[in-house]
Amino acid sequence: MLRSEWLQWRLNKTPLWNIPLRNFLLRRLLGSIDGPPFAVNLPFHVSMGNRTKIGKNFFANHNCIIYDHAEVKIGDNVMLGPGVIITTVSHPMAAEQRRFRFHPDSFEPLQRMDTELGMHTIY
Repeated sequence: MLRSEWLQWRLNKTPLWNIPLRNFLLRRLLGSIDGPPFAVNLPFHVSMGNRTKIGKNFFANHNCIIYDHAEVKIGDNVMLGPGVIITTVSHPMAAEQRRFRFHPDSFEPLQRMDTELGMHTIY
């Protein structure tokens, strides 16, 4: 997770005109990219990154978020609008199951551990 956080930080700080660096960072961040062409408007966020696979002719508009705790496969000719969230996790509905358990491998001080419920792969 630290790897994806660092790559995302670097990607989202890359100047708009530096498309080769942005594409390089996206290829390092994501599990696979079948493109070109592909384009991602920043900011862009993923949980793990390496579990997301995108097809040819992909476009994601500003502020897209992918919580890829399970595999996410996005097909060919897909365009995501601004603010789209794709998630493979949920949280418990019962309050007693949502206790704080701090995650030791994150920069985020309040990130919870072991409170997420896994879901199936999204296609």
